[in-house]
Amino acid sequence: MNNLERKFRRLEIYNAILMIALVVAVASAFQNQHQKFRELDVERLNIVEPDGKLRMTISNKELVPDPIVGGRTFTGGRHGMKSAGMIFFNDKGDECGGMGFAGNETNGKIQASSDFMFDQFNQDQTVGLSYSQSGEERSSGLQVWDRGNVPLTQLADRKSKIQAMPAGAAKDAEEKKFKEEIVRGDYGAHRLFAGRAPDGSVGVTIADRAGKTRIALEVDRNNVAHLNFLDQSGRVVASFPEQSK
Repeated sequence: MNNLERKFRRLEIYNAILMIALVVAVASAFQNQHQKFRELDVERLNIVEPDGKLRMTISNKELVPDPIVGGRTFTGGRHGMKSAGMIFFNDKGDECGGMGFAGNETNGKIQASSDFMFDQFNQDQTVGLSYSQSGEERSSGLQVWDRGNVPLTQLADRKSKIQAMPAGAAKDAEEKKFKEEIVRGDYGAHRLFAGRAPDGSVGVTIADRAGKTRIALEVDRNNVAHLNFLDQSGRVVASFPEQSK
């Protein structure tokens, strides 16, 4: 090996050592020191515990995570428009709430929504603030859902089991029974709304365990106040003032 070859060999070794040192320094800096960035572009940011457990995500609409309940990921479980926002996860690793924001205008028609939801343990959202708009129709307000004690995973398993049954009387009977339980409110229902409805009225509606409105207090779009009490079929049985019937 001539002198020139030896110099190139030493240079290669030096560069390799320098690169290793640089990588170690950068890795050490990110692990052990507080870092400050003026601006950072990312499509999704995961906040994790020291053991790697996911606790929060901040993402664009394409990378928003699928719902995780009971340790299971429900692929395609987000209905409607996917939206950019934040998703929170509890100590168990299940989704426990989040915020989402979306909005667009196509051919002059607005489609927009914003939500801040809090989930019941092992279940879906139980209270939330929301805004939605389709064209000129819009609503916004506070919503409350009454969720049952049956975990969401058990309901999903039961639905899948019924769907897997062969067509016939037995499957029809199970589907009917399951639907009746849902309609009856055995697994929860939408119980309260306080805010602006799509018809332009502002008020409070309170529903029974089956999700049927039983009390409606509102000021309609013509600035007329109403207080109505309804039966299970939706018929007004008492009102104030009397003419609001």
